Amino acid sequence: FLELIHQSKYCLYAEHRSKLKDPGKPSGYGGTSQTAATTTFSSFSTGNRMYDLKLPEGYETRPYTIYWLTRDGNMLKFVSVRQLSKLFDDKSSLVKGYLKKHSVRYDNQESMVQLLKFLEIN
Repeated sequence: FLELIHQSKYCLYAEHRSKLKDPGKPSGYGGTSQTAATTTFSSFSTGNRMYDLKLPEGYETRPYTIYWLTRDGNMLKFVSVRQLSKLFDDKSSLVKGYLKKHSVRYDNQESMVQLLKFLEIN
């Protein structure tokens, strides 16, 4: 799903996702390895029904965000501050100046919104 986090001249959406990290298979000397051959299933389908399987113990989820920007009627995806600045090539000197003065972090939605508000008014 997309969460609308800013709406004015440009709309900024956050797509929330997670990566799944398996605990690894046992390897020599008591360690584990994520590169060992594994077979995993996240769901099971039978009789026109889909069953979700529970996450086994030891697995980790790592949430991350993908941002989407609506500009000129197009949905544009970016996964870093640098990619966002490339979407505003016409304002590259403004973006560089803003980034030098402010601590913009990709994982901080409020700092991304503040950067976008700055670009809207300049």
